[in-house]
Amino acid sequence: LYQRLDWQLGEGRGIYLLAEKDPGERRWDDFTSFHLRWRSSALPLDLVAGDLKPGFGQGLLFGRYAIRGGVSTAAARRESQRIGYRSSSENGALRGVALRYSGHGSEAVGLLAVASLDARFDEDGVVTALPESGIHVSERELAGRDGMKIRVFGLRLRRHRAGGLGWGVTLQQLAFNRPLDLRRPGKVATAFRGRRQLTVAADGVLIRGLVQSFGEVARHDGNTWAGVGGVRFDLPGIRLSGLGRYYAPGFQSLFGGAASGAGSMSNEVGFQLSIAGRRGRLRWRLYADQFRRLQPASTDPLPAAVETWGLELERRPRRGSWYWKVAVQGKLRGRWRGGNPFGESSQRLRTELLKGSGSNQLRLRAELKWLEGEGGGE
Repeated sequence: LYQRLDWQLGEGRGIYLLAEKDPGERRWDDFTSFHLRWRSSALPLDLVAGDLKPGFGQGLLFGRYAIRGGVSTAAARRESQRIGYRSSSENGALRGVALRYSGHGSEAVGLLAVASLDARFDEDGVVTALPESGIHVSERELAGRDGMKIRVFGLRLRRHRAGGLGWGVTLQQLAFNRPLDLRRPGKVATAFRGRRQLTVAADGVLIRGLVQSFGEVARHDGNTWAGVGGVRFDLPGIRLSGLGRYYAPGFQSLFGGAASGAGSMSNEVGFQLSIAGRRGRLRWRLYADQFRRLQPASTDPLPAAVETWGLELERRPRRGSWYWKVAVQGKLRGRWRGGNPFGESSQRLRTELLKGSGSNQLRLRAELKWLEGEGGGE
């Protein structure tokens, strides 16, 4: 059950309300979200009050759009001008107030908020997991609903020039209402634990002609580091790009959204290479991505590399003609079963056909996936 109201009250002003209920949940408004946007007509100020989802820098600390467990095109992220939360995904928003000042090539944003996340507890009341599903059906899910409260202070300073150079600094301070320990005895030895977290990040973008470079580095107050950076070359008809990432064991970003092959932005080092181009209405892309864990994890007692490669073809239609897209992807990863490691290979083929628009739209989709294993795999 999904209900939404988006009321525009003028340039930069409006009210947004959302209520959502997943199947099996008892309340029609199990999840609610709202925010008010107000822009001053006399001063370069924007105010957002309610549920917030900021996107700063390359997304290490505050990321509006997450890239987790997938392979996206390496490119610098634009500073998000939206702060209000508009998604029905739960456990991702901050509820509070944010004030933005913009003028003369500079920008400053300050926010104060509280996050309410679902949690799992041990017998001592310590939070041991922060599930992201947002489902509240079972007794355990209901008991952990909004079980972790986090006070959040954020500050963003940014400077950008017309010549293609931009840089910024982000500060994030978190205070938890309960002890948080994401380690798992015998499975995950290195993970975040504590009641507070202070993180500072610095980012930059440089565009010179056909070359675009970008990056961001962050450091927790416990001397735990993370970084993501890349470069893109826009040649005639072809685009070459590369992206590298490093997330130290124990680095924890609860509200970030940077690229992560493992899906957790922690305990990972990886890189991505891609080449893309277009000819007429045909677009294509070849890519390869590899990452590995730095320390053993629950599903990977002996850290091994995970390799992904793929090809994407897309044809943009003339008016009234067919649009089609084909994507082929292969993945090779190490697995662990019965005390023995083995390699697992998977392939996926996805196709999509689309014609028309609105009520006259015809859409066909198909997906085929097969899995091969060694040493006991299936």
